[in-house]
Amino acid sequence: MLFLHQISWFLNSNALLATINEQPLIDILALLVLEFMGGLAGFFLLVSAIGNMISMYKRLQAGRSVNDLLLSQVVTGILLVIFAYLVEGDIGYLGALGNFFRSLNTLPAVLSSPQNLSLSWAGYVATMFSRWAHFETIHTIAWCILINGIVQYFLSRNGRWKDMKGQIIAYAVMAVIVVLITQPVWWLIQNTIPGGYPWNAAGTQVSEPDILLPGTTFITILHSIFLNALCSPEEPILPYLAVSFVGSIIGIVISQPKEKVPLHFPKRMMQIGMVMFLVGLVGIIAFILSILIVPSGINFGGAVSAYQQISYHRNWWDYPNIPATFTFPSPWLFQFLALNGMGIMLAMLVVRLVEYRGYGAKFAKQSTTVRRFGYIAFTNYNNQWYLWIVWFLFGTIASALGLGNLVGASNVAANGSYPNPYSQVNWGSVFILMICVFLLYHVIMLAWEKVNYIGTLEWAMGTLAYALIPSKKVAGTRLAGQHWYQKGALNVQAAFYDAEWQNIVDEGDFPAEEMRDSKFCFKLALIGFVSLLFMPVTLVTWRVAIAAERTEGKNKYNHIAKVVSIIGICIFFGVMIFLFIVTPNMLGFSL
Repeated sequence: MLFLHQISWFLNSNALLATINEQPLIDILALLVLEFMGGLAGFFLLVSAIGNMISMYKRLQAGRSVNDLLLSQVVTGILLVIFAYLVEGDIGYLGALGNFFRSLNTLPAVLSSPQNLSLSWAGYVATMFSRWAHFETIHTIAWCILINGIVQYFLSRNGRWKDMKGQIIAYAVMAVIVVLITQPVWWLIQNTIPGGYPWNAAGTQVSEPDILLPGTTFITILHSIFLNALCSPEEPILPYLAVSFVGSIIGIVISQPKEKVPLHFPKRMMQIGMVMFLVGLVGIIAFILSILIVPSGINFGGAVSAYQQISYHRNWWDYPNIPATFTFPSPWLFQFLALNGMGIMLAMLVVRLVEYRGYGAKFAKQSTTVRRFGYIAFTNYNNQWYLWIVWFLFGTIASALGLGNLVGASNVAANGSYPNPYSQVNWGSVFILMICVFLLYHVIMLAWEKVNYIGTLEWAMGTLAYALIPSKKVAGTRLAGQHWYQKGALNVQAAFYDAEWQNIVDEGDFPAEEMRDSKFCFKLALIGFVSLLFMPVTLVTWRVAIAAERTEGKNKYNHIAKVVSIIGICIFFGVMIFLFIVTPNMLGFSL
């Protein structure tokens, strides 16, 4: 998420599109792939749902009552909903605080005059009261935690949580139902709310009412809270509650005792994800072609505009700026299938490569730096205003040194300076900015870790949850006798470094003669090679094949996997070199 957000903000993509025929083909591919990856917010939701279900099952397996489970989930969900609204309007990177850090270049003018200071303050207040209702992935996660807790409460009563098959069937049926009712509910809301929702007949978004405007009423605010959850432009719970239910299924399965966990589960889930992705991809291509190819010629701009909105699910059904969606059958469904089919495949591939091979502890140790970003994920999401600070410093220094043309900034003066330090830049400058942002993140997280992340959003929510959930006050816990501000502190050592890493299969559980890993990497390498689309997976299968040689000995499966992987890697890098060199003009066509 951080990687993609930084590219979207830093990169001068308009300049690339304006000269697309002179740009290397890799730029076109990057824009296609990065936009698609930007729509993978459902992957974030899927992983969150898996973790949430594992947490619920651990509590049930520890003997906690279903009533306590319900209370904990409801309180956590409501707190997260509240904090999500707080983040988007007030302290987030696009909220009032974020606006402050994104206007550091105006500070001298603001501080020089009481009138300017007053206007600036009024602008921050306006952001707080106008953006408060903006609906993002974090809201979806919050609502899904709340709903999943209620659902799991009813599915867990009278010991039914022990029935894995029954639980899976229930969540699978509910996931299908959620997808089926999505468009009818969208249609019902659109045609029931006067003027339409989330856009009115004029195409103006009405789902984010400004509290300061005279026409905003208490009913309007309630509409935004609940209707946004159902049909906001970006990742509403319809249909994304279905993704959460799929994550719950995965969490249920891997929470079972080892002897009850089906060994074929990752394979089946990856097959389901593959089918979803391929069906969705065909639909996406057909939809984009329906916009691209028109009687008057090639509508390249319209197709690009539509594709750039791939992460906005309502946009692909009834957004006024994409009229083709009215004639193309349910493009949002293909978009949903492709994006979340990919998410399921990615999640299950990691589970198969790690937990199903007994590599939990090793993988955790090797990925400590990356996992640290996810340990306080909500805070890191909120604090993306770090990038505004880095961007301002970079732009200010580059402008002072007259490097405007070198960094690719727009509106560059003759002396190489440029007026706005937040100007978007070229690819090389983007990478420099990203390195600086991630280094800043890392240093801050390491320092914060020393005080167990007291002051983070996770700490704030944990502190409130401790006060609201009776079971968290059980005497004798590590929290007994601590100060109030220590109650919500994260137990970094126990939870991050010394956690009990969960393996479905331990190393040595299967005899080497079964060649389990060798056969797996053999099949995966062939799929990657034959499909072409998934050829980068050979970068993974090559390493798995080498590891399989050490544990299972040399055999025909890991040998073929190595050969196929090496050929696939060579083809992949050869194609990449070609894409970095060749432009559309060199191939004799233009876009």
